Amino acid sequence: CRVVLTTDSEYVRQGITNWLANWKQRGWKTSAKKPVKNIDLWQQLDEQVARHEVRWHWVKGHSVTVKTRSLISWQTVVSMSFYRTTENK
Repeated sequence: CRVVLTTDSEYVRQGITNWLANWKQRGWKTSAKKPVKNIDLWQQLDEQVARHEVRWHWVKGHSVTVKTRSLISWQTVVSMSFYRTTENK
């Protein structure tokens, strides 16, 4: 299904859109050859994102309302609290 994920975390946004493929290619090591932090959470996120058509939306910190928030903490990332786009209706 199509989903839009909104985050105020630049780390999550950069991680999923720019760094994840390289981490996987390097055996879950950073460019500094150190283990990726929270590897279990990144692997779970990667697995879930592969199942969906995801559009990432970044917002400035503390500007996300409860209504539009789909992930702010790692706990919600892992639980995959997605909001479906209106295109799926």
